[in-house]
Amino acid sequence: MYLIENIDSEQVRVCLDIGHALAYSKLTLKEWIIGLKSHIEYIHLHWNNRQNDSHSIPSDEELALLSQILIENDITPIITLEYRVDDIVKEVNRVRKAFDEIII
Repeated sequence: MYLIENIDSEQVRVCLDIGHALAYSKLTLKEWIIGLKSHIEYIHLHWNNRQNDSHSIPSDEELALLSQILIENDITPIITLEYRVDDIVKEVNRVRKAFDEIII
């Protein structure tokens, strides 16, 4: 935040990597999102057990949690999937459904 606040430019945006925030920080996902709220432009979406950067597939419950936090804070980022799946069309549809309220 120090750099973002001191650069003080609308052109400086953040790509929040969900898995990295979970694996390498004691902050909650909600704390990360609220702290970076006005600067989040992109989200790299993957999950883990908060112990290593496994790039795991988020569960429906985890997607719902993230979606709710974004909705509560009026954040509509571009979301990229950062994990492997067997059926990408099925996975994109699952994620779209979870984020239906914030998709523009």
